[in-house]
Amino acid sequence: MQLSELPDGMSNTLDHSELPSVESTAKLFASHYRRVEKHWRYPEHVHPLFEINMVLEGEQLIRINGTDYWMQAGDLLIISPNQPHDSRADGEGPMSYFCLHFDIDDKTFRQLLIRTRASFPADSKLTGMIRPVLDKLMELTRRNGPVLMPHRMQALSSMFELFSCLGEMLSEEEDGLSDLSQHTLQIAGKIADFIDNALYEIQSDELASAEMPLIAEIAGRLGYSPSYCNRIFHLVYGMSPRQYVSSMKLKQAKLMLLDPKLSIEQIARRLGYRDISHFSRQFKRWTGMSPSHYRQHYASRLYGGS
Repeated sequence: MQLSELPDGMSNTLDHSELPSVESTAKLFASHYRRVEKHWRYPEHVHPLFEINMVLEGEQLIRINGTDYWMQAGDLLIISPNQPHDSRADGEGPMSYFCLHFDIDDKTFRQLLIRTRASFPADSKLTGMIRPVLDKLMELTRRNGPVLMPHRMQALSSMFELFSCLGEMLSEEEDGLSDLSQHTLQIAGKIADFIDNALYEIQSDELASAEMPLIAEIAGRLGYSPSYCNRIFHLVYGMSPRQYVSSMKLKQAKLMLLDPKLSIEQIARRLGYRDISHFSRQFKRWTGMSPSHYRQHYASRLYGGS
């Protein structure tokens, strides 16, 4: 039975309340604790993830897009995706820090993270709110021995606790958000809506006659140039429309692969791929494993297999 076919159970109901449907994909990647000598440096680099960097001991200088941030123990930075940054120990003694890389596809939350100011001192309200959660993640990071399933679930739980705290605090800090105009936010939101609706139409079309619109087509409907739409979308969400499409397709592909009634060919067609081999290659680039391997690894366990 599909979820849409479930009875609503409202007949003779005396009271009713419900949570809204929530669907989001998050990734925690290469988070680490490090203690270094006073001459330590990390060269300029760029990555497509959000980063939280917190100094635990000593002093650190981080340069983000040419702007210098001097950090002392307890201070933290939130670095948006694709921002060039480098760092060095800046005191007379050793320096230690905790670095957390992550990604999440929730559009509203990404907006808050992209628009927030980068630097939060140790005595700020936001730092005080999220420090206990970061301490939990640091404890997991520094745990010796193999990483077992309970440890992964604890990390996942702590990550969503972190998202909850960040979302609450950043929503309150409207004065600290960058001055993106409502027009800019609306244009980016419309582009995201076009993409979401197109993906929904493709998945709803059993014959897969629907096509994923190109950014040029979306831009034309909105009355702007493709380059302008790409720039606005990246400014608001920290990724290109094409990257957003890929993240949405990956999320849906993973969910559909857990349904044993759908063949991989059907899944590829529902995601707008005419060629199953193209879908398989793309999925492997995304995850490091083929669709069939992913299904065997996860779906078999979900449905009681070996």
